[in-house]
Amino acid sequence: MTGIQRDESGETSDDGCKQGGLIRKLIEEIIYNWHIYFDKRETLNSDGRKAIARILKLSRDDRQRRYLKRVLREPTYEELLKIYNILFEKCIYGD
Repeated sequence: MTGIQRDESGETSDDGCKQGGLIRKLIEEIIYNWHIYFDKRETLNSDGRKAIARILKLSRDDRQRRYLKRVLREPTYEELLKIYNILFEKCIYGD
């Protein structure tokens, strides 16, 4: 087995790295454009909360949803980075 998988939309992924690719890109957008989505205390502003809520609606994976809800409970930049690293660790660092 090569580790190639198909997600629900029919896209192939290498060991799940591309699964949730849209979710990953949206979270990266929030991280890279932190000055738009976070206030000066590094807390999600209303635009950031709306963006996370939209991502939450798009996510079908229970694990991702659980972590995204955690970001809404603790809406800090540090928490978002921590969750991003947990969810996409294989994609970032490899095996």
